[in-house]
Amino acid sequence: MRKPSKDFLVVMALIGAIVISAIIWGSQEVPNFSHTKAGDVHRDLLRIALAINYYQAEQNSDPPLLPRKFYAALKGENPKGIQFLIPSRFEDSEGLRCDAWHTPYQVYMCSGGWLIRSAGPNRSFDDVKKANQASLSDDISIFVPSAIKSEAQQAGSSNGG
Repeated sequence: MRKPSKDFLVVMALIGAIVISAIIWGSQEVPNFSHTKAGDVHRDLLRIALAINYYQAEQNSDPPLLPRKFYAALKGENPKGIQFLIPSRFEDSEGLRCDAWHTPYQVYMCSGGWLIRSAGPNRSFDDVKKANQASLSDDISIFVPSAIKSEAQQAGSSNGG
């Protein structure tokens, strides 16, 4: 099985970055957050998303799953020593990146990519909807499509799938 070329991975990362940018900035449901804490969080989520895509393109793998190791790898503690994410003024004492309300982001690897979440102004991750009510959540999140193929996807493409 042939490994994807570095140029291909870089192109895929750039395409992912463009798609993510279009989703965030092109959405009509997202108000203008230019000078707000929510705007800072949206921009920071985009920075993390781009860092994940660049990491995947350069390393041909995903960043580590453990939060401290995840951020350390993006900040340069990786096999090639490349810094993909600059430190933020919102980091806790353990090096975890935090939102504008000083709550660490939650980062999950899920099917087809990564989910990055901020708890929002209430500093609580609200996943609950009450009966006959809209979501009460003020959480802010972004989904980052993976820039690398999983082993199952690679096997499918090598079998003509």
